[in-house]
Amino acid sequence: MALTSLHRTRGSLELIVYLYRKGEATTTELIRCTPACQETVYKALDQLLSLGMVRKEEEGVFPRRINFSLTEKGKKLAESSILEWDRIVNP
Repeated sequence: MALTSLHRTRGSLELIVYLYRKGEATTTELIRCTPACQETVYKALDQLLSLGMVRKEEEGVFPRRINFSLTEKGKKLAESSILEWDRIVNP
């Protein structure tokens, strides 16, 4: 899956920026941080995982907690996205 397809998956960049600012988040937190529906967030997370933008860590047995955080590649994309948005909003 190409990096250029990120813009077609609703919520992907929002998730990246949220994780950049927060450091890590659970699936529930990520669903709440974007206006996209739960299914869309899961699709975006799958895409981000396959692109190597985020990592997934599971904790515990029951209840299982799944945390997501950015990889170095994801952090670079977040930083460039934030700079680009700032350039557009504050010309």
